Amino acid sequence: MVDGEESLYSLDTAVHQNIMKKESFIESTLPGMSATLTTRVLAAMQPLLDQQPGKKTSDELRISLESIMLRALRIRSLSLVGDASYESIFPPLGSTVNDNEMEAKEASAVNSSAIVRLTFCPGIRAYSKKKFMVQYEGFAGESEDTLERMYSVKALVLQ
Repeated sequence: MVDGEESLYSLDTAVHQNIMKKESFIESTLPGMSATLTTRVLAAMQPLLDQQPGKKTSDELRISLESIMLRALRIRSLSLVGDASYESIFPPLGSTVNDNEMEAKEASAVNSSAIVRLTFCPGIRAYSKKKFMVQYEGFAGESEDTLERMYSVKALVLQ
C-alpha cells in the first residue's frame, strides 16, 4: 500500500474509533438506534402473534430486544475498525448438516437424518480485512473465494 493510502487508512480508522468512544455515541446514538430497530422487529412480529401480548409481557419483550440490539450494534461498530470481517453462519431449517460448518446433536437415537431441525446457536466465520477506508457494506465487492478465512466457529444445530 502506498504511504498516502496507509496514512489515510490510519486516519479514517482513528476517527471512527474516536467517535465510537465518545459518551454521546455510547449513551445516546446506540440506544436510539437500538430502540428504532426494536420497534421495527416488534412491528414485523405483530402478524405472527395470535393475540396482543399483555402490557407487562410487551414491555419485557421490548427490553430484551433492545438489549440484544444494543449489543449487536456495539459489536458491529467495533467490527468496522477491527482487523477482521465477520459472517454469521445460521443454517436454515431443512438444510443438510455440513460437518465443516455445524456441530450437530441428534434429536433421538432412532433419527439418522442429516437435516437441520433447529439452530441452537449460530456460528461465525472471520476473514482477514484488507486495509482500506472503513466500509459499512460488509463484504462489498468481495466473495468467499477472494477472502482469506482466519477461523470459523461452528453453528450448533439439532438434527
